[in-house]
Amino acid sequence: MIALMDRLQQLQSVRHVVIKLGTQLLSAPTEPLDIAYLARVAEQVGELRRKGIRVTIVSSGAVGAGMRLLRLPRRPKDLAQLQAVAAVGQRRLMDAWADAFEPAGLPVAQILLTREDIDNRTRFLNLRNTVHAIHAFNAVPIINENDTISTDELVKITFGDNDILAALVCQALRADLLVLMTVVDGILDAAGNPVRFISKIEDATRLLRSEKTALGKGGMSSKLEAARIVTTAG
Repeated sequence: MIALMDRLQQLQSVRHVVIKLGTQLLSAPTEPLDIAYLARVAEQVGELRRKGIRVTIVSSGAVGAGMRLLRLPRRPKDLAQLQAVAAVGQRRLMDAWADAFEPAGLPVAQILLTREDIDNRTRFLNLRNTVHAIHAFNAVPIINENDTISTDELVKITFGDNDILAALVCQALRADLLVLMTVVDGILDAAGNPVRFISKIEDATRLLRSEKTALGKGGMSSKLEAARIVTTAG
């Protein structure tokens, strides 16, 4: 209880939050994207902005949207085809975010990153400066892995459906809070009940199960790794 109260007190001091949304959250059964869900997210982000809280979004969904638009029954395994699908879907993804934020009067800014952008110190610092400038213009940064040219994400799945990318972005921006949104209930205990609070990431690792989906690439293991990255960074 004391730990929970400490967390609630810390949340009151949050001024910059990074929110990551996975592919499954943004997907619709028959449409490229769940437009209604994006609109609800945009509305809530607008409320946070009015409270003086900056929000940076890390959005998956380009490959999923591209698959719907191209009417593909399954995710391509060929690298060139997969990158082409991502290119088709990224345009629709950003259009959807722009439309979602329009009622709130908030422009959106697209930022596409590769692993090299994070690992290179100069690019790393430029990312921070650019995002801060976007917030200064009262716009919302929408960050995604640059699937069209990045072989790490598509082949090696280094970023785990953007979970790791979101953690690294949070670290780069020195944000106060990282929120990983997912359709998965969370980590379950032996009785099948969600674990509400985890004090040690190592304790949760043994409870992991595979929850990857046909559209997404992440899972709870990548979310735990993201948590480890941000907690290690402080």
